Amino acid sequence: MSDSLSQPAGDLAPPRAQIATGNRLTWVDAAMLLVVLIWGVNFAILKVALREIDALTFAALRFGLATAIMAGLALAFEGSLRIQRGDFWKLLGLGLLGNGIYQILFMSGIARTTAGNTSLILATAPIFVAILSALMGYRLRPIAWAGILLSFAGLALIVVSGAGTQLGGDHLVGDALVLLAAICWGSYTALLAPFLRRYSPLKLNALTMLLGTPPLFLVALPSLAQQSWTAVTWQGWGGLMFAVVLSVVVAYLIWNIGVQRVGSARTAVYSNLVPVVALVTAAIVLGERIYPLQIVGAVIVVSGIVLTRRGR
Repeated sequence: MSDSLSQPAGDLAPPRAQIATGNRLTWVDAAMLLVVLIWGVNFAILKVALREIDALTFAALRFGLATAIMAGLALAFEGSLRIQRGDFWKLLGLGLLGNGIYQILFMSGIARTTAGNTSLILATAPIFVAILSALMGYRLRPIAWAGILLSFAGLALIVVSGAGTQLGGDHLVGDALVLLAAICWGSYTALLAPFLRRYSPLKLNALTMLLGTPPLFLVALPSLAQQSWTAVTWQGWGGLMFAVVLSVVVAYLIWNIGVQRVGSARTAVYSNLVPVVALVTAAIVLGERIYPLQIVGAVIVVSGIVLTRRGR
């Protein structure tokens, strides 16, 4: 796994940086689709697990276990977790944003709204990735902007077409928290790119999690103390393990590899497929209804992803 970027520039190329890209499907595309499946299914699994485990308790346990696994893998394969000179405070901020603040907002939000709402709102993250990246001086070509906006239009159609996934109402607070989480995730994704020139995805994940998880534990301490552990069944523990091993460890590694190989904007745009999987899973597991216009919206989302991939 190379720490340097040495291929032709992609959709979102920093000055003098080169990112592997191309219109043909590659193993990176297949890996990102696996992330889509994991994260799409994760929403319904979380809703089931949160019936038994408090949201902040779940977040602390999830990232505490995932951080231990990630740090162990990094030490085994990298041999060191040394931070380069001048990077500590930047990585601390990145860890707090992508692992601490994001998780608090995400878990608190999904506990107060539906799985459908959560997946749809989080899928707006590519918009924030593109905006922040452009402000940072990265080049995003017009066709890639068009693809992201087309995907967002598809998401809007999914939102307004399903009575079971409308925004606002009793879920307004949860929706607002998830929107803030989407902004955090989009910012985290955009800010990762410069560090992936000098750290491998595995090492960067381990460092940001080690720095971002302790504050998350501090915030969750009251919830951990009040949690009724005898009330947690195999479904709660199973949901926790899925969220740790697949949704965090495996998916985060693939996500960062995607950012390294094809750029943050193209990687983030794959998240637009997550609500499609989430809606189907919610219909099967939670009994949520899927409406015809939601299917049309899903097709538009996929079209936007294809268009963004061609905007080299």
